[in-house]
Amino acid sequence: MPRAILLRLDAAIRYPWTIESWLFFMSSFPPLNENDFEIDLWGDVGKICAAELAGMGYKSVSSSDPQELCIQYLNALFRRVDPRPRKFHQSTELKVPPDLLAGYESLKEKIEKGQELTPHLSGLLEDIDFNDPLLNAWKIHHFHLGTKPHPKNPNLVERSGPILLGMVQENDFYAIDIIEHGSKGNPEVFYEQDLIEILHNNWPTMMDRYRINGKAAGPKPSNAEIKLARDAGITVFSQTNDGTLYLPTVGFTSVGGTTKDTSGQIIFQVMRIVRAVNLLQKLIVEKISALELCFSKTGGIRPYKIVLTHFLDGITTAREESSLVGMRVSQFCGEPGEEWLDVWLDPS
Repeated sequence: MPRAILLRLDAAIRYPWTIESWLFFMSSFPPLNENDFEIDLWGDVGKICAAELAGMGYKSVSSSDPQELCIQYLNALFRRVDPRPRKFHQSTELKVPPDLLAGYESLKEKIEKGQELTPHLSGLLEDIDFNDPLLNAWKIHHFHLGTKPHPKNPNLVERSGPILLGMVQENDFYAIDIIEHGSKGNPEVFYEQDLIEILHNNWPTMMDRYRINGKAAGPKPSNAEIKLARDAGITVFSQTNDGTLYLPTVGFTSVGGTTKDTSGQIIFQVMRIVRAVNLLQKLIVEKISALELCFSKTGGIRPYKIVLTHFLDGITTAREESSLVGMRVSQFCGEPGEEWLDVWLDPS
């Protein structure tokens, strides 16, 4: 966290200094030119994402495009479950087969204790470009219920034919149903509308965030129709037996191209990051002469090297390397003219 806020620079350039301070400032520093500072925040985004993906075990990261790397990294995070304790809720429809009870109870304990769940997730998690249509639409993961390590991949638990479908939220886990999948199971399991029916019947208050006012005017779409729409990258309404309509939270984007199957939540997050990174670099370059006063007072030496340090969780942050002066903007800042730049000492 920032230790001491030094200065806020806004779009109107309102500095809290006297004329005497400005005269001293202007006479103490020779004019800055583009060779006196280094900054490439978008290039830094690409480097950070590539390093994080490599640390997650992805060996096939070949793109050098920062935006594509950002999408891949955020998708890799989205497909995982961050380890934190969650309250476990079980639907009345869920029945645990006796041979899977030990695996089910073990997974439940891990969820409640906030332990790592990645070994129970899909083996396709290791494919950096794979997109899970059910996960993208409803944040419903599927979990394998093995109790032993996978014989060919020790990073995973043994695969189970029946899988647990669960909706994961920040502090809650909703265990929906256990369904057979694979060659012997339900071929439409990842497009199964009965999952939404179960959520609707068991946790109507939780589902309020997805509910649309009014009732359906037409017939309930089939699983096959849902699959066709999702495969085309189109967000689809879900309809329950009583006619209630639900819409996923920007589950898909239908813009086509390489992002067609990517979660809409990721695409909108990337759009915010793009705007914030571009804004941060623009403000730093515009205000570099004023920022030099902060750099120099804490030991900055030309050329100044400004690097991106953080771009998630709503804040985009950079730091000047020699002076350890940090600069940040919000990803949710207002309209042009209302933008702000916070500056502080960042020793971390």
